[in-house]
Amino acid sequence: MKQRRSWLLLLTLIFLLPMSGRGQQKPPRLVVMLVVDQMRADHLTRFSGIFRHGFARIAKNAAIYTNAHHEHAYTVTGAGHATIATGAFPAHNGIVNNDWYDKKLGRNVYCCEDTSAALIGFPQLKPSKGRSAQNLLTSTLGDWLKTQSPESKVYGVAKKDRASILSTGMKADGAYWFDSDNASGNIITSKFYGDTIPEWVNAFNRSRRVDSYFDAGWQKLKGEETYFLAREDTFPGEAGGDSTFFPHSFKAG
Repeated sequence: MKQRRSWLLLLTLIFLLPMSGRGQQKPPRLVVMLVVDQMRADHLTRFSGIFRHGFARIAKNAAIYTNAHHEHAYTVTGAGHATIATGAFPAHNGIVNNDWYDKKLGRNVYCCEDTSAALIGFPQLKPSKGRSAQNLLTSTLGDWLKTQSPESKVYGVAKKDRASILSTGMKADGAYWFDSDNASGNIITSKFYGDTIPEWVNAFNRSRRVDSYFDAGWQKLKGEETYFLAREDTFPGEAGGDSTFFPHSFKAG
């Protein structure tokens, strides 16, 4: 997988309403599964001195498993999210790559491709580029929750469609992601999850919050001395588009 200079924060949120549980201990009201592309387990300790808020809370209060991993070789994002969510290797969960060749169709297919589930959330979306979790062959954590407790709510929110969709599963109440194909800045979804997009998503899209970052660009957050644990800014082999070093300029779509 081609390394990217920027880290893509892939957020998958799984919301749970009260579920019937065994014993006296009450089940949690909220469970969050957070996946960060290219973030290794040792980063929690390696960069612990500069973490604030969320990651600092995890490093201080959470149980950390330093040798927990899945032994599958090909670590593209589609296969990775499906493996984390299902606990099954790509050969069993059906997501062996981001794209693969389908013998029956005689063409390449995308891991979340579903032409029957049209995209919604932006007027210029292509009807042929539908998305769903139909290619998953095994159930996910979210699917198990919905089976055990149908009143539970399972949602995925991510930058990429495959992160949001494959991390939640077939029974998810919703999956939302940024419209990167059209660079609209909108959060979109597909009709697999409903015929209309929720008003809170429409409200976010109308706010145009993403646009506020264009002028400022991507700047380093800390002083140079903070980055002594990181590799050099310009690294051989990285694909940086217009530049491979800070600051990075943003362009409106």
